[in-house]
Amino acid sequence: MNHPVTISGWMGRLALLFWLSLSFQNEALAWVGIDLRSGVYVELEADVYVKPGDRVEYYDYRLQDYRLGEVIRVEWRQVVEEGRLGERAFIRVMEESVERVFEME
Repeated sequence: MNHPVTISGWMGRLALLFWLSLSFQNEALAWVGIDLRSGVYVELEADVYVKPGDRVEYYDYRLQDYRLGEVIRVEWRQVVEEGRLGERAFIRVMEESVERVFEME
């Protein structure tokens, strides 16, 4: 005999919230930054955690196009902004034969 699965009581609601939180973790997150040499905004379409050797796709707002590059180096630096201490990622990307440095928020 098949019984329908119902979500009732606080345990059911807790299970539903847990499942929903897991399902939204796979959403694509955009990581916004700026190319330090050209001043152009870029948006990474990759995982937040990139490492050297990764190939990343990013959107270049000046070219209004998606570009592909290889991560050469990732540096985390402490910055003070609006009186608060935080961290920024500086990502060196090789696109064809041009090296670009992105400061990511």
